[in-house]
Amino acid sequence: MKKIGISAHVVEFNFRNKNIMLQDTLNRHYSDAVKKSNAIPIIIPNIADEILIKEYVRICDGFILSGGGDIDPKHFRDTKEDFIDINESELLLCKEILDSKKPLLGICRGLQVLNVVMGGSLIEDIPTEIETTVNHSGSKDRYHLEHEIEIDKNSILYKILKKDRIMTNSFHHQSIKRLGDDLVVSATHLPDKVIEAVEHKNNSSVIAVQWHPECMVDLDYTNLELFEYLVSKS
Repeated sequence: MKKIGISAHVVEFNFRNKNIMLQDTLNRHYSDAVKKSNAIPIIIPNIADEILIKEYVRICDGFILSGGGDIDPKHFRDTKEDFIDINESELLLCKEILDSKKPLLGICRGLQVLNVVMGGSLIEDIPTEIETTVNHSGSKDRYHLEHEIEIDKNSILYKILKKDRIMTNSFHHQSIKRLGDDLVVSATHLPDKVIEAVEHKNNSSVIAVQWHPECMVDLDYTNLELFEYLVSKS
């Protein structure tokens, strides 16, 4: 069976109101989606150690960059803001995956990490930076379909899903601003032009989506096809 590495994200945990600790966490939906795709999930902790990251990339056949919190803006613009940087591990991991040419599926924050690694930038807060009537962080639960997206019929995403429009859940307040080098847009939310999916121009096994398909695999086979595609390319 193929082994799929999934990046954990970091949260601060206040232990007994005495000590702040960083915890590696991962929503169970990611592992379940990989299992349903007949692959083995391997959770990759946030360890900014290049040697260890290279070893994870060596032993895994494909990868998922999972959702999580905001990326420190220092990685895509000049800033002096005070920001807890918990991004180094995932940025290193993404770079190593791209260098290895192995398959990658970016999800929500994972799409944004991919874009930043490839030289792009982010809209840091959709409601204050663009005009929109949609609350992109507004899904009332993980299974709620918040809005429709349009998929480019020439894209890999269209070949995977075989649909040019789908409804998605939505849990993000940031999105792509300047598109990264060698990325192409494969789906958008048309009314406000928010980018909802991208793929690599020169590597058909690298794709990323702004919604959370892992939460929808039990309700809609369309979303499971993203994970099955990742495994098939691994």
